[in-house]
Amino acid sequence: MKKFTLLMIFISNFNCKFHYDSGTDPNIGYPLISITEINILYKIVSLFQENELKKMEKEIVLKEGFGSKILKENAYIFYQKYWETKKEYYKNSEYNYPIAVNILNSLRNNISIVYMSEKYAILSKPSDNGDELDSIRNTDDIWLFEKNTWKPFLEYTNTFHKSKVIDLNNDGFNDVVLTGSIIDSETYNIFISEKNGNLKYVQEIITFGEPIFTLKENCQSELIVKYFEDTSIYKKMSFDCKKNLFVLN
Repeated sequence: MKKFTLLMIFISNFNCKFHYDSGTDPNIGYPLISITEINILYKIVSLFQENELKKMEKEIVLKEGFGSKILKENAYIFYQKYWETKKEYYKNSEYNYPIAVNILNSLRNNISIVYMSEKYAILSKPSDNGDELDSIRNTDDIWLFEKNTWKPFLEYTNTFHKSKVIDLNNDGFNDVVLTGSIIDSETYNIFISEKNGNLKYVQEIITFGEPIFTLKENCQSELIVKYFEDTSIYKKMSFDCKKNLFVLN
């Protein structure tokens, strides 16, 4: 117990180092770009932060084996559990309950594979954004093949997103960028493919403003975020192939 307490104190003291931003502009009062690097300390903290999806994963049994058929079956098992939970939550709601039931009934046919390699895949599935079920559309999730089983990758918090597969760093391996939006903010989750085929989650970028995100191969990707009320105020990031990260210019 004493070791656990010391570990939590250590984590809390370093928590501020996981997250940094582009600097609060005195004319705005908030940063246009907020950045989180996914490092070892971040991963330690995430072990103690169990969200709804992580709890749900412990309650299901996924099938072993490779191949698209098993991948889609495991996805169906996982997302079925999610929407069953939604249905139960909204069982007394005349508005939300029928939507959740309808999604469950058509769920198997609405799960598709966007991209698949030997170590990871991107799946499209029905998703909701917020407390009400009035904004349902198909969004993308990353799944990993580990210990002979396809499992959902649950270490990123962005949940309403589309994917882009692109070789960001010109190393011949496909990388992945997830893009999602909520109200006036955009979130970008950056994943870099390693030489062994594994996908490494390296960075989360959150913007508050008008973003122009240009994804190109050969280390040419960049992000510009302009202030809503005065576009002459902006911040810029470019992809650095040596660091395998987007960095502020």
